[in-house]
Amino acid sequence: MRLRLAQRSRLSETSEWVSVGDASIECRGDAASDQAIVYCVGGGFFLGPTDMHRQLVDELCAATNSRGLIIHHRLAPENPFPIPVEDTIACLRHINDVFSIRKYAMIADSSGAAVGLSAVVKFGELGGRLPSGLVLLSPYTDLANTGRSYVSNAQCDPNFGPQALIHKAWYYLQGHNPTDPLASPFWGDLSGLPPSIIFVGSKEVMHEDAVRLSEKLNLCGSPTALNTYDHAPHVWPLNARLPEATEARAEMVTYLEKAFE
Repeated sequence: MRLRLAQRSRLSETSEWVSVGDASIECRGDAASDQAIVYCVGGGFFLGPTDMHRQLVDELCAATNSRGLIIHHRLAPENPFPIPVEDTIACLRHINDVFSIRKYAMIADSSGAAVGLSAVVKFGELGGRLPSGLVLLSPYTDLANTGRSYVSNAQCDPNFGPQALIHKAWYYLQGHNPTDPLASPFWGDLSGLPPSIIFVGSKEVMHEDAVRLSEKLNLCGSPTALNTYDHAPHVWPLNARLPEATEARAEMVTYLEKAFE
């Protein structure tokens, strides 16, 4: 299944690739721009970027005159935690050390928020330059699945039940403690992070993840806006055909323009 999805999503004529160890960075948008949108995609820890991710990156890059940098880390279950986080840290280091970037913002969706946010926190601890903004789409950042919405929204989320997320987390963690902050950034120290904006649907099983994450970020001193869309499906901004996606993308552009000032 992973191979079929990858084959359907090829847009090689509009992407350039940079290898970073066993990971890679897919470069799109304006290569001459000194600001970048770095994307850490979801996919349950075992799927990589698709055309939907590329289309969103292309649109946001065009609207903000930025270059797009999509991180391709190694995938579970063959490459479990912490390999994806380590790959992402290596890519962030390469972006900051090699690319001529004045500012960058990170977008992460679903399980990509667990990997991306953990990598950003660790990268900052290692002395790396943090992004100027974070955009989190339906973030999955508590792999212990302790939020109430895993129960209250179990029957109304059209994409996931709690059991599906338990399986995805297991393939990624393979017995590791799900409350390790490097695996579940919700359980870590989030102080010092840049302003953030979070998008989540009201009926997602991950809804409580987003609510609690926004509360914690604000308490840690990172101004965070939580945008809850009524009945919107998981990571709906990726689906350009939805009117809710058009609205969310406009909000993302406004946020990114401010982050790049």
